Amino acid sequence: MRKLFKIINNLIPYFLNKFNYINFGILDPYPSLILENLYAIINNKSVRFFYEKDRKIFIAKDKPLTKFYFNKIRFFRLYRNGIKERGKSIHKIYCLDKINFNTNDIIIDCGANSGDLYIAFKKHIIGSNYIGIEPNPTDFNALKLNCPKGKLFNMALADKNTKLDFYISSNRGESSIIKPKIYEDIISVDVIKIGDLVKKLKIKKIKLLKIVAEGCEKDILEGAEEILPICEFIAIHVYVGWYERDIKQGQTFRLITNKLIKNNFEIYDIKFPGCRVLFKNLSL
Repeated sequence: MRKLFKIINNLIPYFLNKFNYINFGILDPYPSLILENLYAIINNKSVRFFYEKDRKIFIAKDKPLTKFYFNKIRFFRLYRNGIKERGKSIHKIYCLDKINFNTNDIIIDCGANSGDLYIAFKKHIIGSNYIGIEPNPTDFNALKLNCPKGKLFNMALADKNTKLDFYISSNRGESSIIKPKIYEDIISVDVIKIGDLVKKLKIKKIKLLKIVAEGCEKDILEGAEEILPICEFIAIHVYVGWYERDIKQGQTFRLITNKLIKNNFEIYDIKFPGCRVLFKNLSL
């Protein structure tokens, strides 16, 4: 009987995700809140979910942490096991448990979304040393609420300073300058080279540069040429076995790895599935 209960309980998140998708947008969000909180109680999870109608924002509370998010579909999926667990998970999948961080270390989070990377860093670094860059306006609004002490920028990164179309794919978490298969909207965004931004901020050393850009990672690195020597670690979400970009341009993993090796980096660790790669600067 216990085995059967465990099997059923493991299937519940799948059905909750389906229900949350159906119940998204035009329908009342409260049925999802009731079901998700009931699931948390049954599984002895400390996290509880709320909805603020005036700001149309979802809130997760997991003492002493609070998390704000605007997209319901991803909100429950990300924080169902708790905010602390989400922080531990993202810290681990980017291999950051292999790095010793100090109070004054500077972290640059490219593709910050709502600031989940910062969850695990709150007790390690000064809040103002977290630099979050997120082009999606909705995610950026959540980022401001979740990381109020950080230096935050609502822009995209690439290999030149310009304006480009940005494809919003919030439900799938695939928003990008590169057109995804499924997207909800197109907006125009400011684009800057990360190297130029670092110069403006007068940063002398970067402990960690984390990049998630749904196919634009190579462009971001092209715009980072001048600052690669001051980056101790670079964590990138790349893909093995398929192509985010035009197949003629090559596989993301190969392009990025070859570039960083040429700039005196080595592969320090890799986490599968999903292929998050941590590179270390051999000169630092």
